[in-house]
Amino acid sequence: MKKATHFTDQRSWKILLTDMRLNPAHVLALAGLPADLFARNEATLSPTDYFNLWIGLEKIAGAEELPLMVGQAISVEAFDPPIFASLCSPDLNTALQRLAKYKPLIGPMTMQVNISRNKQFARFGKYRKNV
Repeated sequence: MKKATHFTDQRSWKILLTDMRLNPAHVLALAGLPADLFARNEATLSPTDYFNLWIGLEKIAGAEELPLMVGQAISVEAFDPPIFASLCSPDLNTALQRLAKYKPLIGPMTMQVNISRNKQFARFGKYRKNV
């Protein structure tokens, strides 16, 4: 699957941040991103901007609390096809496999899922540019 080099700033980000009870403008400021980013039509994020957005989220929410806050706030209103495919999965293994397959479409990361008889784990990694 081809990897994207820029990622659409979907309006779902603003919904997600609001559902997490975070101020989107404050997150954007901490990330060093334009204050009107979520209002722009077809705005995109470079891989660096994408990770800066997550760093801004961590600064507000705290690294420990962030995954739980995101998990609690994800809803169908903040529709994202790869996340939706995962949420519609019959089990966690299928959800992780679907997310691993489509994750490169929504963010500059890859995800490897290894499922064996005795253990399962997922590994995330950043994109590496071909030089």
